[in-house]
Amino acid sequence: VEGRTIVGVGHSFGGCTQSLVAYTVPALFSALVLLDPVIAPPGEPVVDDKGSFAYGALSRREAWPSREEALRLLGGSPFFGAWDPEVLKLYVDYGLVEDAKGGVRLKTSGVQEAATFSDTWLRYEMWGAMPKIEERIALRWLSPKDAKESMGKIEEIEQQRVWVRPTNASNVRVMGATHLMVQERPREVADAIHSFLVERYGTMQARL
Repeated sequence: VEGRTIVGVGHSFGGCTQSLVAYTVPALFSALVLLDPVIAPPGEPVVDDKGSFAYGALSRREAWPSREEALRLLGGSPFFGAWDPEVLKLYVDYGLVEDAKGGVRLKTSGVQEAATFSDTWLRYEMWGAMPKIEERIALRWLSPKDAKESMGKIEEIEQQRVWVRPTNASNVRVMGATHLMVQERPREVADAIHSFLVERYGTMQARL
C-alpha cells in the first residue's frame, strides 16, 4: 500500500498463509515477522505428519457450563496449563461464545480446526515460493528453543527454513519456548517483535 509501512506478523499456519499473501500480492507488505511457520521441504514432516493434531481437535472438548469452569479445567490440562495465565484467560474470554444451553462453547469447532490441520499442501508449496518473495520485503524469523526438547529432523528443517530466502532476512530464537511460543512466552515474543521494529524502522513518534 503506497505510503504506508505494513509489517505482517503470523504464527504457525498463520505465518504460512501470510507468506502466501506476500508472495501473491507483495505490494501489501514492507516486512514479515514469521513465528515458527509450518513451512517445510516437500515430503518432510513439520509437526503433525501422522494427523495427530487433527484427531486431537476432533476429540477435544468444546463446551463447558460456564467460562469459569472452562478456565479451571483448561488450566488443569497439560496442554493449556503451559500457557501464560493471561493468555489463557484471554482465550476463554474471547475464544468462547455463549450457546443455546446457557453454557459456552468454542467459537471454532473441532471440525473446523481439524480441517485446518489436515491441510498439507500449502506448507510444501510455500517452501518453493519463499525464495520468490520480493527481496524488498524484510523477513524476520522467530524460532523456539526449548532446552528440554530435542526436535531432531524438525530442527534441521528449521535451520534450512530461516535461510530459504537469505537476502534481507534475519532470525532470532525465543528461549524457553516451544512451537506455542505466542501462548507460552508472550512477553518474550512481544520483545522480539518490538526489537525488530525499532531496529528496522526506528522509534515512532505519536501523530497527534
